[in-house]
Formats: sequence, structure tokens, C-alpha cells
Amino acid sequence: MKNLLHSARMLAGPQSSMMSTRYWKYLIRAVAIYPLTRRWLGYLMDDEQRAEMTRCNTQLLLKLQRPYIRKNISLREKLSILEAHYDFMDRHLTSHLRQALYQTGRLALGECVGKSGQRYRVELNPTRSFDKEGELMVCLIAPSNEGVLTRAVFSIRQDAGGYAMEIGCLQGPRRNLGNEAIKTATRDLHGLRPKNLVMRCLYDLAKQWGIQRVYAVAGRFHVYHTPFRRQRTISADYDSFWEELGGQLTTNGRFALPPEQPRKKLEEIDSKKRAQYVRRFSLEDDLSSSISEALAISTPPAIQSGQVLILQPAFLNRFHQAA
Repeated sequence: MKNLLHSARMLAGPQSSMMSTRYWKYLIRAVAIYPLTRRWLGYLMDDEQRAEMTRCNTQLLLKLQRPYIRKNISLREKLSILEAHYDFMDRHLTSHLRQALYQTGRLALGECVGKSGQRYRVELNPTRSFDKEGELMVCLIAPSNEGVLTRAVFSIRQDAGGYAMEIGCLQGPRRNLGNEAIKTATRDLHGLRPKNLVMRCLYDLAKQWGIQRVYAVAGRFHVYHTPFRRQRTISADYDSFWEELGGQLTTNGRFALPPEQPRKKLEEIDSKKRAQYVRRFSLEDDLSSSISEALAISTPPAIQSGQVLILQPAFLNRFHQAA
């Protein structure tokens, strides 16, 4: 009960009183599922690093009270996914990487340089406002930090004796960028669409972490695919894209994607486009190397108070030295 009251005060904020609507709304919902709430709060609060992570992102306290990844996930399954995800991250990310990710809000994975010379950043971020769709997201950032071109939100869960990556969201740019930014980026990245690039990055992460199975939410099972939730609309055709990647619809509202994304063989590509594909494959290979290096970092650079910690792999340093 101590954890419950403490979490309610944390969520309401230091300026709010115990009579605030947010405080009591959280408490009432938490008590209604108290056995699971107690287990989740114990999981978050009884570990020093997870407690600090929760202080940085109090949305974690609401996870059991909101839809999560797919509409048809039960409370117990939701809790199981959350615990498995953070246990997995504890084992596969160093404490410095977790600090960069959960406390400062982003972890640099790499950069792509388009044929125009423009740089596109790839980052791993906590989900924040996308917290109903997963725990982490891979984002492709437009040149000059203009905004996110594409993001994929996912969690790691236990599956058939191992671990799987489950994707709960794939989203394009906000209106300030629009579809024209996607077309421009596709041309600049040698014909590689931003959403395909982000999926390549997800597969690179899965490979680095030894994950063999990748799942993705079917469109009608997305957490926002309901007439009662008007804050967001789902404009992307999820199912068509998962099928394009070779996904197979399962009985529980998700697509099972292939364990890897095969490339076209050069001899099968029209000779007029072959050079473009060679450059595209080179870009993908460089980004894969960058992700591998980023996840291997164990010692952070010095950080001053108020700065954002961005751990940069050697791959990015090579770009900056050449610039």
C-alpha cells in the first residue's frame, strides 16, 4: 500500500493536492486491480534504476490502466510483457546505455547520408506519448532536426521459450512535414522508403539481441482502432505493409513477420537500377555496423549538468571527421 500511495503522489505531481482528480482517478483504478498493481509497483519501485526511470517517466505507473500494444491483450499478459521487456533490457543494455535511453531520452544509433549530402539520424527513444503502443521506438529524424519521418514502436516479450519483438505502431511524419518529406527522403536515400529503413533497423536490433521472432499488430487490433477513441486516427494500412514484408496473419490479432528481411539479388535487378541498389545496400550495411557499435558502448563521455547524453558510435565519428 505504501508503494501505491507514493506512486499516486508521484503521478499527481508535487504541486497537486491529495484531492486532485488525477490522484483519485489513478488510485481507484489501481485498487480495482490491486494484486496486479502491487506486483507492478513492486517491480518498478524495489529496484533503484527502475525507480529512477519511473521518476523520469511517470507514465509507467499507468501501464496497467490503459490499452497496450493490441486491443485484445489481457491485464496479466500486459504485465507479463512489461516485466519481460525491462528484464530483457537490464540484461542486454549496459547501465550507461540505459541512462542515455531512460533518463536523457534518446540513444543515437546511427546516421544515413543521402545523395544530397543531407544527414538523417536514427535514434532509439522511450515512447513517452506513444506509451500505449510499446516501450521503445526507433525513429528516423529528418535533416536539420526538422522532425520524425517515421517511427516504429515496440516491446520485447517472452515467446515460445525465447524472446520476440512485438511492434505496436508504425507512424509516418506529422503534418508539419507531410508526405512530400517522405518522397524527398526516399529519393535521397537511393529509393529506400523511410518505413523500410526503420524496419531494417528493427531487424538489426533483433539480430544484435538474439531475437528470432518479430510480430506486428494487425490494423483492426491497434489500440486506437475503436470508435471510442477519437484522439488519434490510424491512417496507415498496417496489414498491407506487413504482408509486403512477408508477414502472415495469426489468430491473435498480429502478423508473424519473417525472421529476416531478404535482399533482392543484384542479377535480378534491372541493369538501369542496379547502381542505385548497390548504394542502397551500402547505406544499409553502414547503418547496421553503426547499430552494432552503438549497442556495444560501455563507457559514456563526460556529461555536464543540463546536457543531453547522446552516446555516439565510432561510425558517426567517421562522418564528422570527414565533414
